Formats: sequence, structure tokens, C-alpha cells
Amino acid sequence: MYPVTILLTGWLISTRAATVVAILSVVATFGLMLGEVWNVLPATLASHPLMRWVVECCAFIITALLISYVVRSYRERLGEVHRLGSDLAHRTFALQATEADLNRAQAVAHVGS
Repeated sequence: MYPVTILLTGWLISTRAATVVAILSVVATFGLMLGEVWNVLPATLASHPLMRWVVECCAFIITALLISYVVRSYRERLGEVHRLGSDLAHRTFALQATEADLNRAQAVAHVGS
């Protein structure tokens, strides 16, 4: 549940927000682990609470790193698309100018298609 929340937060909001959610998740699960150790919460699985906390924290950190990579890659691709679009616009403008020059030259020479 937490990794999905971190992933969606990073995807929909920002990598900084995903990092904050990951940190808050680590703190929340640490609190739950302490609650189990101090017998405030009912016992669950046979595994040691500290071990579950370590595993969950690793999942949170990996998820935060993954969303950072995905968002960074996505932004780079958007920048590349923007650059390609700009290049295409410049080339189209240059082609139209060349075509206009060709039409003028053909009109002066009374030749052309």
C-alpha cells in the first residue's frame, strides 16, 4: 500500500512530494513497529517487528528512487520532444522560404511546374 502511494504521489505531484511521503511512511511504520515491541498493538505475524520495519523501509526507499528515475526520464523525454518540435518548426519555416524563392525564380524565368 505504501509503495503505491509513494509511486502515485511522485507521478502525480512531484519527486519531492514522493520523498516526503516515503519519509513519513518510514516514520509511521517505525511507530507501528514500536507499538508492537511495546505490546501496545496486537501481535500479528511470527516475524520480528524490527525485521518487518527494515523490509518495509527498503521498499519505501526503492519506490522513491524508482519514481525519481521515472519522473526524471519522463521530463527528459518531454524536453526532447519539445526540442524536436522546435527543430521541425524551424525546418518547416526554412522549407517554406526556399519554396517561395523557387516559385519566384520560376515566375521570373517563366518556367516551372
